[in-house]
Amino acid sequence: MRRLECDVVVVGAGPAGSLAARTAAEKGTKVILLEEHPEVGRPIFCAEGLSLSGIKDAGVEPEPPIVCQEISKARVYAPDMNFVELTSSDWRGFTLNREVFDRALSENAVKAGAELMTSTRVTDVIKDDGTVTGVKAISKGEPLQVRAQFIIVYTRAKIHTI
Repeated sequence: MRRLECDVVVVGAGPAGSLAARTAAEKGTKVILLEEHPEVGRPIFCAEGLSLSGIKDAGVEPEPPIVCQEISKARVYAPDMNFVELTSSDWRGFTLNREVFDRALSENAVKAGAELMTSTRVTDVIKDDGTVTGVKAISKGEPLQVRAQFIIVYTRAKIHTI
């Protein structure tokens, strides 16, 4: 079994996970970013829209191929179909190509110093005396353990009830 150690392990290389990994790596910590799929950004689970400031805060430029189109207003619906409309004369928003956007964010995390491991599915957490100290995974068909001081999980999968 392969064993790794780092300061921060991030599970899931979607936007939140990649941004967390980049931020931690920029602070000088050793970061491992785990993604269950062979490629970041695929498959696409949902569409995305962001304001101009949201795109810039993510560390990417609001231009093709990341940006699909500019929008001047958006409606955000609740499950009961009530909605909030976002619009203003000085507000700019964009629809995004999630595949390209997600990949750009993970590349920025790697440029900041994070190690990205694709085809790595987390299966459980590691506990020592009741404290979570890492994750167990299958990486390219092989068992893997990653121990870390901080574990950040951004995934749709159920790993373990902590």
